[in-house]
Amino acid sequence: MLNPTAKTKIKARIARYEALLDAAEEQLLSLTEVEDFKIDTGEGSQRTKFRKMEDLRKSIRSYEIMIDHLYQRLNGAGLSNITLRRK
Repeated sequence: MLNPTAKTKIKARIARYEALLDAAEEQLLSLTEVEDFKIDTGEGSQRTKFRKMEDLRKSIRSYEIMIDHLYQRLNGAGLSNITLRRK
């Protein structure tokens, strides 16, 4: 069972990760992360833009996993110390 201080720390971490998750989801929805570059083939040039959405999706997934893990720890479903002895 977790002591009150550990529970408070876990709840604070959950709040931070949820804030990160909200910010990342908002960024993905608004698609503000745009990079542009110029392609020059020698015969002509073209300016294009792309979005790093895959990186953002990976970040969102990692935040979701960490939040789930922290909730499991908070509810006593995380790992506990186990001492194994050989006979």
